[in-house]
Amino acid sequence: MDYQDFLKTVQQVAGNPGGHQIEHVACFTLQTLARRISKGETEDLAPRLPEELRSCIEYAGPPEKFDLDDFLQRLQEHLGVDRRVAEKVAKGTFAALWRAGTKEYTDMRAELPEDFQPLLDEAIGVTS
Repeated sequence: MDYQDFLKTVQQVAGNPGGHQIEHVACFTLQTLARRISKGETEDLAPRLPEELRSCIEYAGPPEKFDLDDFLQRLQEHLGVDRRVAEKVAKGTFAALWRAGTKEYTDMRAELPEDFQPLLDEAIGVTS
Protein backbone atom coordinates (compact mmCIF):
# COMPACT_ATOMS: atom_id res chain seq x y z
CA MET A 1 0.00 0.00 0.00
CA ASP A 2 1.17 3.50 -0.85
CA TYR A 3 2.27 5.74 2.04
CA GLN A 4 -0.12 8.57 1.18
CA ASP A 5 -3.05 6.15 0.78
CA PHE A 6 -2.31 4.60 4.17
CA LEU A 7 -2.19 7.99 5.88
CA LYS A 8 -5.27 9.21 4.00
CA THR A 9 -7.24 6.20 5.25
CA VAL A 10 -6.18 6.86 8.84
CA GLN A 11 -6.99 10.56 8.56
CA GLN A 12 -10.41 9.98 6.98
CA VAL A 13 -11.46 8.07 10.07
CA ALA A 14 -9.40 9.77 12.79
CA GLY A 15 -9.62 13.37 11.60
CA ASN A 16 -7.00 15.60 13.20
CA PRO A 17 -6.39 13.84 16.52
CA GLY A 18 -5.09 16.24 19.11
CA GLY A 19 -3.33 18.34 16.50
CA HIS A 20 -0.73 15.63 15.90
CA GLN A 21 0.56 14.87 12.43
CA ILE A 22 -1.20 11.82 11.09
CA GLU A 23 2.13 10.04 10.47
CA HIS A 24 2.93 10.27 14.18
CA VAL A 25 -0.52 9.01 15.13
CA ALA A 26 -0.36 6.04 12.72
CA CYS A 27 3.18 5.13 13.77
CA PHE A 28 2.42 5.21 17.49
CA THR A 29 -0.70 3.09 16.97
CA LEU A 30 1.35 0.54 15.01
CA GLN A 31 4.02 0.56 17.75
CA THR A 32 1.37 -0.13 20.36
CA LEU A 33 -0.13 -2.91 18.24
CA ALA A 34 3.33 -4.45 17.77
CA ARG A 35 3.66 -4.78 21.55
CA ARG A 36 0.43 -6.84 21.64
CA ILE A 37 0.90 -9.30 18.75
CA SER A 38 3.59 -11.88 18.08
CA LYS A 39 6.88 -11.08 16.39
CA GLY A 40 5.91 -13.42 13.56
CA GLU A 41 2.74 -11.46 12.96
CA THR A 42 4.57 -8.12 12.94
CA GLU A 43 6.96 -9.63 10.39
CA ASP A 44 3.98 -10.68 8.25
CA LEU A 45 2.39 -7.22 8.47
CA ALA A 46 5.55 -5.20 7.81
CA PRO A 47 5.88 -5.93 4.07
CA ARG A 48 2.26 -4.83 3.57
CA LEU A 49 2.96 -1.44 5.14
CA PRO A 50 4.44 1.49 3.26
CA GLU A 51 8.21 1.46 3.64
CA GLU A 52 8.06 4.70 5.68
CA LEU A 53 5.99 2.97 8.40
CA ARG A 54 7.65 -0.45 8.57
CA SER A 55 9.94 0.50 11.44
CA CYS A 56 6.84 1.45 13.47
CA ILE A 57 5.77 -2.19 13.71
CA GLU A 58 9.16 -3.53 14.80
CA TYR A 59 9.27 -4.68 18.41
CA ALA A 60 11.93 -6.96 19.83
CA GLY A 61 10.30 -7.89 23.12
CA PRO A 62 7.80 -10.61 23.92
CA PRO A 63 4.12 -9.83 23.28
CA GLU A 64 2.43 -8.01 26.13
CA LYS A 65 -0.98 -9.07 27.34
CA PHE A 66 -3.34 -6.11 27.40
CA ASP A 67 -6.95 -5.61 26.42
CA LEU A 68 -8.63 -2.98 24.28
CA ASP A 69 -9.09 -0.59 27.21
CA ASP A 70 -5.35 -0.67 27.90
CA PHE A 71 -4.59 -0.25 24.18
CA LEU A 72 -6.82 2.81 23.96
CA GLN A 73 -5.47 4.19 27.25
CA ARG A 74 -1.94 4.09 25.82
CA LEU A 75 -3.13 6.04 22.79
CA GLN A 76 -4.99 8.53 24.98
CA GLU A 77 -1.98 9.19 27.20
CA HIS A 78 0.56 9.47 24.41
CA LEU A 79 -1.58 11.63 22.14
CA GLY A 80 -3.29 13.63 24.89
CA VAL A 81 -6.77 12.85 23.59
CA ASP A 82 -10.00 11.47 25.02
CA ARG A 83 -11.22 7.92 24.55
CA ARG A 84 -13.50 8.76 21.62
CA VAL A 85 -10.57 10.21 19.67
CA ALA A 86 -8.33 7.27 20.64
CA GLU A 87 -10.96 4.89 19.26
CA LYS A 88 -11.08 6.84 15.99
CA VAL A 89 -7.28 6.71 15.74
CA ALA A 90 -7.26 2.95 16.34
CA LYS A 91 -10.13 2.39 13.92
CA GLY A 92 -8.44 4.48 11.23
CA THR A 93 -5.16 2.62 11.59
CA PHE A 94 -6.91 -0.75 11.56
CA ALA A 95 -8.87 0.33 8.46
CA ALA A 96 -5.60 1.15 6.70
CA LEU A 97 -4.18 -2.23 7.76
CA TRP A 98 -7.26 -3.96 6.31
CA ARG A 99 -6.75 -2.16 3.01
CA ALA A 100 -3.05 -3.09 3.06
CA GLY A 101 -3.73 -6.82 3.28
CA THR A 102 -6.85 -8.74 4.29
CA LYS A 103 -5.10 -12.05 4.99
CA GLU A 104 -2.57 -10.41 7.32
CA TYR A 105 -5.37 -8.44 8.96
CA THR A 106 -7.29 -11.65 9.62
CA ASP A 107 -4.19 -13.29 11.09
CA MET A 108 -3.49 -10.25 13.30
CA ARG A 109 -7.11 -10.23 14.40
CA ALA A 110 -6.82 -13.84 15.58
CA GLU A 111 -4.07 -12.80 18.00
CA LEU A 112 -6.07 -10.02 19.63
CA PRO A 113 -8.50 -10.52 22.52
CA GLU A 114 -12.24 -10.74 21.98
CA ASP A 115 -12.82 -7.15 23.16
CA PHE A 116 -10.92 -5.84 20.10
CA GLN A 117 -13.27 -7.58 17.66
CA PRO A 118 -16.07 -4.96 17.43
CA LEU A 119 -13.55 -2.20 16.73
CA LEU A 120 -11.83 -4.37 14.11
CA ASP A 121 -15.23 -5.01 12.48
CA GLU A 122 -15.96 -1.28 12.43
CA ALA A 123 -12.58 -0.64 10.80
CA ILE A 124 -13.45 -3.04 7.98
CA GLY A 125 -16.81 -1.29 7.58
CA VAL A 126 -15.30 2.15 7.04
CA THR A 127 -13.21 0.87 4.12
CA SER A 128 -16.27 -0.31 2.17
